[in-house]
Amino acid sequence: MAFIGNPTSFNSGPQAGNTFNTIVSNIVGLLTLVAGIYFFFVLIMGAFTWIGAGGNKGKVEEAREKITTGLIGITVVVASIFLVELVGRVLGFTNILNPANVINSLGP
Repeated sequence: MAFIGNPTSFNSGPQAGNTFNTIVSNIVGLLTLVAGIYFFFVLIMGAFTWIGAGGNKGKVEEAREKITTGLIGITVVVASIFLVELVGRVLGFTNILNPANVINSLGP
């Protein structure tokens, strides 16, 4: 991210909401990406553990747990985006994943 203008001054007015929206959207996007990659990695490691188990029931069970954890994690990450959008619509926030619009709609 690059600063435009004087880095010691804070944005105010309409640009403040846009800046806030960009920061929050970037953070949420990054966390979603990191979580997705992590759970995909857990899923792959479970598959490799299963392949390398060699018939050992303890290792097969460990691999099965890793695969289950990976699948549940990926499902939660994807479902959370849809759940947040659904809850926002139920509460009357048509664009809850855009935090600047939500904050502006709460104002006077």
